[in-house]
Amino acid sequence: MKRIFHLIAIFAGLLAVSCYDDSALRNDMSELSQEVDALRAILEASENGNVIVSVTEISGGYEIELSSGEKLVIRHGKDGQDGQDGKDGQDGKDGENGQGGSSAFEDVIVSEDTVTFILPDGQEVVIPIRHPLDITFNVADENVYVEGEMLVIEYTITGGTENNRVAVTASGVICDVIPTDANSGYIVAQTYSGSSYVNLVVLVTDGVSSTIFKTVKYVAGVFNTVEGIQVDAEGGAVQVPVQTNMQYEVLIENCDWIKVAEGTKAIEVREEYITLNIAPNTSASPRSAEVQLIVEGAEYLYSVSVMISQAAGNAGTGPDPELPSETKNLNAVYLAGTYYGGMSAESGYNYYFVMSTNLPEGDDLPADTYFFAVDLYSSVPVADGQNIVPAGKYVFDPDDTFLPGTFSNYYSYALVTDASGAESEYAYTSGEVVVSEDKVELTVTLSNGITCHVVYNGVPDMGSVNSGDGISSLTDDVLIISENAYIVGECYGDYYEVGMNNWVISIYADADTYSGHALMFEILTDGEGIVGEYPVSDVYTTELGPCFLPGEYEVEDGYLYPYSSWYMTVTDGGMDGMAYAPIIDGELLIEEADGIYTIEFDLYDDNNNNIAGILSGYAELYDENGEPMNRQKKQSFAKKISVQKPLYRK
Repeated sequence: MKRIFHLIAIFAGLLAVSCYDDSALRNDMSELSQEVDALRAILEASENGNVIVSVTEISGGYEIELSSGEKLVIRHGKDGQDGQDGKDGQDGKDGENGQGGSSAFEDVIVSEDTVTFILPDGQEVVIPIRHPLDITFNVADENVYVEGEMLVIEYTITGGTENNRVAVTASGVICDVIPTDANSGYIVAQTYSGSSYVNLVVLVTDGVSSTIFKTVKYVAGVFNTVEGIQVDAEGGAVQVPVQTNMQYEVLIENCDWIKVAEGTKAIEVREEYITLNIAPNTSASPRSAEVQLIVEGAEYLYSVSVMISQAAGNAGTGPDPELPSETKNLNAVYLAGTYYGGMSAESGYNYYFVMSTNLPEGDDLPADTYFFAVDLYSSVPVADGQNIVPAGKYVFDPDDTFLPGTFSNYYSYALVTDASGAESEYAYTSGEVVVSEDKVELTVTLSNGITCHVVYNGVPDMGSVNSGDGISSLTDDVLIISENAYIVGECYGDYYEVGMNNWVISIYADADTYSGHALMFEILTDGEGIVGEYPVSDVYTTELGPCFLPGEYEVEDGYLYPYSSWYMTVTDGGMDGMAYAPIIDGELLIEEADGIYTIEFDLYDDNNNNIAGILSGYAELYDENGEPMNRQKKQSFAKKISVQKPLYRK
């Protein structure tokens, strides 16, 4: 205030004038009063941290609006006009020229981000300009998502202050905000099945006086097409019907006889066709190729496949020399496979093996090779420490009953490579396999009408395996130790109506990649959280107290669907089928200190393999309404083990 009074005194002194019309004096005094008020407002704004919200240039200065709501007129650098000459008198003399006018501001400098006020004593007052608050995203206003996809939206804020903050609300999803600084960051949201849309309401505040909101909308993806199309030998244009609201690309690998012409695609659900140009088949063998429709921009790969099958040609070329019309006698030099145990109470014990006329070269078959896959079911489990296909006769099962004494249609097939290494796949239409102690004989008729008689001379040993007939794929004990684990817990309340909370817990040994070792538990607790000791139980009762439920599974169409408590390997949060085992016995201990959870376990699978270890790390816990219960998070969002996709054995 002393500065203000000092400056007022200076301005008053400068207004001393000689006698002339006092209307000019009154105007000057009025302007002085306005400028003193403006000066006081500017100095107070600087001291209180107020900012300028708008600057408008006017004649002789600027009109300025402060964040406090005050509007000021600032004039600067204005010289006074010369005074009028006095009237002539008998003894009078001419009046003196008027003094130059004055201003509270020597100069005003306006830049993009600040306004600098230079006072008459040379001091500078700098007030920042607050630009209008706005937020933009790296996605469109309306988008399409795949159910189960993790949505990651990058945002950028313009305007505002260093105190900019972002909040998000949404129904049906768990979402979070990850700021990188005051003006940028990420919004993440985990989608689930069952929702047809997701609306994210994003609120932005500058921490002072401005708040805005914008919405980002998503609709669930629709992607329907046919499983396959049969084409005659002449080829030509074929249309594949597609119903979708997603952007996608068409991928055809290792095939030079199918060409694609893509159509236009939009966000709305639409009916469209993909036109494929099929070249004539001049070979006496039928052929097939997979056309993949891959969604663009999904966080994980999502695709559907259409199998294009073309009939054999008959243009006088005669039978394919690689597959003559008569029975082809072949010698297999390679046999390998996997034992899958008892798939269900009705089906037999599953032995899946392959035979080949040449040794495989890594993941590829060499040229001029016949490869036969056999998905066989027996009433006999593996012997202790051995993985040998049981002796007996097994017939082809076109209906996929998976009964003992059969081999399935769905998982059994033949691959044939020509002299260039190009592959052709054929289904079986009939056949049988006879297994003895030192020989395997396979006789099958292929979908092209050719019959193959394949003999493997040797013990049908698929490699060592643990004793037992369980579903577990483990062949040895597993030890897991990690201090970088990550835990996701979801509460379902008193799901079993036994007076205890039901939790499903996903545990990742590697929190950075969500890949490698993983555990899944279904537990019953007598408290609100997950801390406690949990023995195994298969009885849903309060008599036993807290416990974990043993791993179970269902088999549908030859696929394995796990639930309750399992060990598995995962890739990017999803079960990859490389290793899996139901947990049927053991003990589980969960402790917590300073937001870090420690999980100790000593468990056994259905083949008596021991799964033990200690995992520690951060956790995300959600109540039965899906609301977060804690914020002690290393990561910004949770992944849940995906078990919707079955384990493929092909």
